[in-house]
Amino acid sequence: IVLLNVVLALFNLIPVPPLDGSKILFAVLPYRLHGVEEWLNRYQFVGLVLVLIFLFNTPIFSQLVAVALRWLVGV
Repeated sequence: IVLLNVVLALFNLIPVPPLDGSKILFAVLPYRLHGVEEWLNRYQFVGLVLVLIFLFNTPIFSQLVAVALRWLVGV
């Protein structure tokens, strides 16, 4: 259960709309980069699919999850 929650928390912080990480990204972006926010909002589904394909094809994400799990659980 803890592993699933860690994976979902890390996944939710990806800065692609409609995930919560995008709201954090848009809060720290300067106003001159407002076009990035509009572009991401317009193509959010395509961006989310590309991120999913990238994440599940790299071992980096599983290593990040393992490190976060060890840090949170203390294993």
